[in-house]
Amino acid sequence: MNSHRLTSYRYQEANPCVPLTKMSLGGIVSQQNPSVRSKKTVDTGYAIPPFRLLEEEEIPRIKRFLPDNRYDYVYAATTSGKRARTVEQSDSEDDTPRPEKRPKISSEARKSPKKYKRVKVPSRFKRIQGRFALLQPLVTSIPLEIVYEIFCHLDPRALLTLARTSKDFRKILMSKSSENIWRTARENFEGGLPPRPSDLNEPQFAHLIFDLYCHVCNQPWRCDNILWRFRLRCCRNCEKSFPLYQWSNLYAILYPFTSFDILPKEKVKGITGKNREDIVYNGQVALKFKAQFIAFQSEEERLAWVTRKRTECKEIEQHARQSEAWHQAKLNQRSIELCDLRDQRLQAILTRLGTIGWRSEAEFIIFGLSALKQPHEFLNLQSVKMPKKLTEHGWISIQSELVNWLSEHSIARLEQVRLEIRQKQFHRLKREYLDILAQHDLRNPYPGVGDILTDQTLQVMVWDTDMEGGLTAAFLRSTLLEQLPRILRDWRSSSIQELVQIVRKARRHASHSDLDLAVTIFGCASCRALMVYPQVFYHQCCFHNCAEDDFIHDRMQTIDKLYHRNGNGPWSARTIFFHSRSSRFAEKLVIGAGLDPATATASDLTAARPVIEHTNLSAEASPARIFVNWQAALSYHELTPDDSSFVINRFGEDTSKIRAHETLNMYANVICCVHCHKALKPHELLLHLQSIHNMEATPVVITATEFYGLFRGHWYWNPREELNIIGMEFLCR
Repeated sequence: MNSHRLTSYRYQEANPCVPLTKMSLGGIVSQQNPSVRSKKTVDTGYAIPPFRLLEEEEIPRIKRFLPDNRYDYVYAATTSGKRARTVEQSDSEDDTPRPEKRPKISSEARKSPKKYKRVKVPSRFKRIQGRFALLQPLVTSIPLEIVYEIFCHLDPRALLTLARTSKDFRKILMSKSSENIWRTARENFEGGLPPRPSDLNEPQFAHLIFDLYCHVCNQPWRCDNILWRFRLRCCRNCEKSFPLYQWSNLYAILYPFTSFDILPKEKVKGITGKNREDIVYNGQVALKFKAQFIAFQSEEERLAWVTRKRTECKEIEQHARQSEAWHQAKLNQRSIELCDLRDQRLQAILTRLGTIGWRSEAEFIIFGLSALKQPHEFLNLQSVKMPKKLTEHGWISIQSELVNWLSEHSIARLEQVRLEIRQKQFHRLKREYLDILAQHDLRNPYPGVGDILTDQTLQVMVWDTDMEGGLTAAFLRSTLLEQLPRILRDWRSSSIQELVQIVRKARRHASHSDLDLAVTIFGCASCRALMVYPQVFYHQCCFHNCAEDDFIHDRMQTIDKLYHRNGNGPWSARTIFFHSRSSRFAEKLVIGAGLDPATATASDLTAARPVIEHTNLSAEASPARIFVNWQAALSYHELTPDDSSFVINRFGEDTSKIRAHETLNMYANVICCVHCHKALKPHELLLHLQSIHNMEATPVVITATEFYGLFRGHWYWNPREELNIIGMEFLCR
């Protein structure tokens, strides 16, 4: 026999053939038609029907799956690529079977037959999954005693899987004779299983424990929730579909069956409340019990049935508690195992990240040091939290993803670090400026913090320095003192001119000198506050503005997104207006105090100390009379614009008595020390002068008379405080 050829055989018992004299792998020579010949022949006793030709390399691979000649055919193959002709001995040529067409084979397939040529599966095995039914010989060729012995070494999960692979396995494993196999497999399960309940057989019990899908909706995802009293697995959504265990509903559905205590019940969360537990029952079981109850004819049979079911219900309850404890222990153990696997995977990932220089970035996030990412954002990445051992192939597949993720975080983190450095430097600059400002006389207007922070020269200096500690407090202070004269010169000229333009809307010929007059009163359109010069330069509403330069505005928003609402914007008089009504009333106050409205300033009006009675308030406080200082008079007049409600310096000999009852503001820093410009409360002035400036003073407590007289040269009104805060009222009987 030629080594490049293979003679095919036919199973004699199933298909006897007519004997032939000679046969070749390329063709067959029959007795009736000797003209049909081949180049090489061998003697055989049977004819071979035509099948697809196989290459020589495919033959050993097929022969592995053909034990004991159990298949009907073995295919013949030739390497020459020519079809073998088969001639069966018959009386008619019409009985000769027509040969099957040879499939087309590409040129690439001819060069590599192992990769492209397919093997035809016998028709009897086409419906069996797997490659030529590899499990089939286990059933058909091996004795059942050996098969049973193999099954006894498996666990119930494997038996369930085998029972679903073929009808033969199902027939073996689902028979009652295989109960011992299931019991042995259950006893051999690692970690142990709860005892099998009497109402379930072994396969049913294995199905309940090991089939991890919802038995209600049959969704493929994992379901760990088991309703042991109902004997089924149920996901959290489906368990809410069970009816509530309420006697009124049960009575309406199950009457005449009323022994509701024998129904299996389960506790379910989320039906009537998010965290509330509700008791539900299985409607199908309830209807089944009702049908069984009605089927009994006598009361004795029904009573015996109810008693038996009550005993079964107790057994079910006892078994459910044992099973719940076992299931919870398994879930806890599984959770610990998954945590251990995740920890091992995390450590393996960190080790590999260390070799490429990214471990420190990952640990920066894991240890909670990042302001951009929380630890869980890295730990919850699918490639990190997967409870699976990290292999070299797995690392290659996730390396680029992790590196890209950490690279993006590194870029954002470094940008955040630079931003934090700039924020610290801006806050340091703000603190140094406020410290400088506290040492200057605020009666001369000074720009606010926003004008300093938005100065282009200082912005470039602070913004371009990214190193921590690059700008020290001493350096910032010296730079501020150097740049402050330039900033003051430019800012004062523009701001004062802006106020002059506002006054000129009411007084056409107003000038810079008119701003300091007591009869020049400004109002705020935003908060309705009243102000005099220079209070208008320190009013908070004037700093709620954005920088005019868009580039500087974007930078300021990067440092403080709401800087324009937090009082850190540049000063602007857009909300300031000239208050004509209050200015006319201030003119009456100045005239009443005996001063010239054309030259009297707010300081002159304070020194004049006019006595002003608010008659409307006096009528309400009768028999006492209420007096106010000129700042409070302007504030009350804004609320009730009635000039006749105020009496100014018309009290004759009682003026000294009334002034003796005047009190000082005890709650706000409404004055500043002339010597050091520190903001103080009026009653703190004496102690401040004695302790800080070493001045000797005779009185122990300052009264209003001494405050406005003896100590008048040591203080001035705090320009940062508004008129309604400085204003005071007092009683006099």
